[in-house]
Amino acid sequence: MNFQGNEIEIFEENDDSYFDKYLNEVLYLFENSDADVIIFEDMDRYHVHQIFEKLREINTLINNKRTLERNTPLRFFYLLRDDMFVSKDRTKFFDFIIPTVPVVDGSNSYDQFIKHFKQGGIFELFDRDFLQGLSLYIDDMRILKNIYNEFVIYHNRIQSIELSNNKLLAIITYKNIFPKDFGDLQLSLGFVHTLFENKTEHVLKELKNIDNQMNQFHKYSF
Repeated sequence: MNFQGNEIEIFEENDDSYFDKYLNEVLYLFENSDADVIIFEDMDRYHVHQIFEKLREINTLINNKRTLERNTPLRFFYLLRDDMFVSKDRTKFFDFIIPTVPVVDGSNSYDQFIKHFKQGGIFELFDRDFLQGLSLYIDDMRILKNIYNEFVIYHNRIQSIELSNNKLLAIITYKNIFPKDFGDLQLSLGFVHTLFENKTEHVLKELKNIDNQMNQFHKYSF
């Protein structure tokens, strides 16, 4: 495909992609925009490296024309996970890389739980040992906030003295970390459903293991 004397190959001809369909519209939008910065988010979920190469080419084409009309180039900013690329591959697509320090990881998520839950006045609803253990699986601030928000909604709607707040928080956390399996659970499918379906078998197996260990202990204790 030619544009202003420059040729750009988007994807293979047999790939009926959005780039092929809407390239002219995309170029027109960028060229006529007053913005100097375009921010791309959540593109790492597609796990397609080729798109960054094509966007870089598009950015180059646009800036080749913009330099003739104005002094400010159009810059593309990408918000991506660091493990999206292997080794030095990422330097092929980006001129400058800025690392970010995560607000939440497994080492400080308990402190963030305390902060949010105390601000919301619900911290005392939970067993602290349970909350500390659960926090080890939360390493994203967005997930933490969503868990908090969903708990407040469910807790306010399900008013029961028999309700265990620890269990409610646990199932909401499971829902946020494994949404597909949570959806399967409601259809009597998925890993957790299978685990509970075979609960008796697992318990008997574990009891047998304990008996074997005790027998071995008694065998060598005399």
